[in-house]
Amino acid sequence: MTDMSESPQSPQAGAIPAWTIGWRMQRALAHAGISVEEISDELGVSRSSVSRWLNDRALPRAAYLKVWALRTGVAYEWLAGDQFPRRRGFNTAPITTPSENPATRAPLTLAA
Repeated sequence: MTDMSESPQSPQAGAIPAWTIGWRMQRALAHAGISVEEISDELGVSRSSVSRWLNDRALPRAAYLKVWALRTGVAYEWLAGDQFPRRRGFNTAPITTPSENPATRAPLTLAA
């Protein structure tokens, strides 16, 4: 009997699989209950284009992926993964309350 822990096919404990963008797009469609026909009609692309995206034979444009994320209710960042890095200066800042922000921490005074 062989030790299965040494098998290259067995996953390592704690490892995170590298899911492809096509796999995430498939999961998003299933999550939303949307068919390939529906999403292709909404995006205005052919079903074969969508099929190529879902099977990782081509990458969709970022604009299509953003609509896909909105329509399926998943986060664009999750859907895109590392395929579409954020553009410089487009990162979002963490949300803070006025009292947490040093620029607005001054006490509030009312004018007389």
